[in-house]
Amino acid sequence: MDRETVINLPKKILKFVIVAGIINKAVKIARRVYLFIPKFDKITGIDTDKLVQNHMQK
Repeated sequence: MDRETVINLPKKILKFVIVAGIINKAVKIARRVYLFIPKFDKITGIDTDKLVQNHMQK
């Protein structure tokens, strides 16, 4: 390794660590937002096969 590579290596590592930290925070925020989105309950008492057939016919 030449001297220039040795000098620039810590800078590249620092950039990688910063980018990894930003990605980590983005994933955590996205996970929190996803958990706040209301989920639909399971449909009970509806014949789903008939429902699909009715919507398939035009």
